[in-house]
Amino acid sequence: MFRWAIIFLILIVISAVLAFTTLVTVAVGLAKFFFFVFIALFFLALAGGFYGARKLTKKK
Repeated sequence: MFRWAIIFLILIVISAVLAFTTLVTVAVGLAKFFFFVFIALFFLALAGGFYGARKLTKKK
């Protein structure tokens, strides 16, 4: 168990070193981009679901 703790400590130190460099600005930019892409896809799927449900339940 101590071995896993040391491995995670090393990973945390490496990620902290990388996080406090200029990679943060790239990561933030990508996160914002993907956030808005997935929000748009969510609303498209929501609208498609409403349209499809209305089409299926419409009485003739």
